[in-house]
Amino acid sequence: MRRMLVWGGLLAVWGLVSAGPARADLVVIDGTSANNDGSATGGVNSGGWLYMQSVLESMAAQVPAGTPKVVVNLGADPGTAAGDAIAAAFNNSALPGQGWTMTTVTGADIDPFLTNQLSATSQGILAITTAGLTSGDLTGSKLDQLDADGASVGNFLSSGGSVWAMGEVGSGAWGWLPSVVPGISTTGFGTGGFQQITLTSDGAAAFPGLTSDDVASVTWNSGFQHGTGGLTVLGTAPAGDGSAAVILGNLGAPPAFPPVGVPAPPAVVLLAVGACAMAARRRRTV
Repeated sequence: MRRMLVWGGLLAVWGLVSAGPARADLVVIDGTSANNDGSATGGVNSGGWLYMQSVLESMAAQVPAGTPKVVVNLGADPGTAAGDAIAAAFNNSALPGQGWTMTTVTGADIDPFLTNQLSATSQGILAITTAGLTSGDLTGSKLDQLDADGASVGNFLSSGGSVWAMGEVGSGAWGWLPSVVPGISTTGFGTGGFQQITLTSDGAAAFPGLTSDDVASVTWNSGFQHGTGGLTVLGTAPAGDGSAAVILGNLGAPPAFPPVGVPAPPAVVLLAVGACAMAARRRRTV
């Protein structure tokens, strides 16, 4: 009986350690114009819109319990190509059924929202639309506001929010990004666009059910230097004599540090093993 108690405790420890805690600082940065390369039929997304849906679903599945179930559509005007894409990605996803809602912030409201209202205690996911790539996306003064408020986005991420951004080109492109992902290096390829995106093994794990065939026709316009920003490469595409990292993120990766109040795995092991030993000793003395 004593041996069964010990083995049962060790199996419980293994379950705790192998499962790993959810993380609150989720990031996906991609160089695509997926919002211009998808469609929906009968409530089912395909192409770029399916990719967008997958990002939202993967983020929502990995945020910690208690995260505010609010997605912020930043910059995509309703009734435009960009607005229709994020609406389909959200509405046709599993999120509404899980209690999530989506709010839109665009135009002159971007600056006051980012500086005064964006908070990890009020919103869970900040979805930043493309810039200069799709009708109704971030252009001109809208992108200027985001670039000026990059620190606010960085604070949102560091305090527990999750951030997803799509491709940007033109003046001011990615001006806000270093405040959110220090050390990241972008490479612009213009508005002509490229395709042939392939998910890496990490990308396939990050977006369950999404395949390279689903994203092969999605256009990308900017890439990132491999290994920059501390993010994992989730999607690549041919570029020149090599490949470009076109989707980066930390989905599916264990957190660098456990959330506050959650012991690190070695501590969990020691606590559980100690509890098993005490249980066995008590059994002997009864």
